[in-house]
Amino acid sequence: MSTNSCPKCCCCPCCCSRPIPGPQGPQGATGSTGATGATGATGETGPAAALNIAKSLSAISTITVPSGTEIPFLINQVYVGSAITHATGSPDFVLTQAGTYQVLFDTSAFVIASTALPFEAIITLNVNGTPTVASQATINNYSSNTILSGAAVVAVNTFPTTITLVNASTDSVSFLPVSIIIHKLD
Repeated sequence: MSTNSCPKCCCCPCCCSRPIPGPQGPQGATGSTGATGATGATGETGPAAALNIAKSLSAISTITVPSGTEIPFLINQVYVGSAITHATGSPDFVLTQAGTYQVLFDTSAFVIASTALPFEAIITLNVNGTPTVASQATINNYSSNTILSGAAVVAVNTFPTTITLVNASTDSVSFLPVSIIIHKLD
């Protein structure tokens, strides 16, 4: 008997009938989910965003500003970062870095009894001396305050750039503290 002979008939090649493979059976059920792999390493911390914001007030109480005059800011409340500078008492806010800045301002205005009514109180936001945004309100009586507020987004490509608020009214206006907030957005 040969080593390659059929164990059933002992012939080489086998003379007995060989089975023919049948069709493939249906796919079995999906197995259970394996264990979760190990957590990957933590990536590097990105650079911190530089916060640059300034908030100032013109005064603690009322300040009267002549027509055509820049409003001085006497109180620096919040200053973070180096992109915005302001010297106490100055009307100038200097933007020292390129970028996009949001500028917000608000106040209440009133006039003295010798001013003819109705009176248009106007504050302009100037960028390097050029009026950019104006807030205007009509004062109709001497006993009430009129709210003035404005907002602007200023793109700074060349610096330094100077921001000021100006009483653009035709006469002096008394303001309850003027507030300005400048925030570097990028």
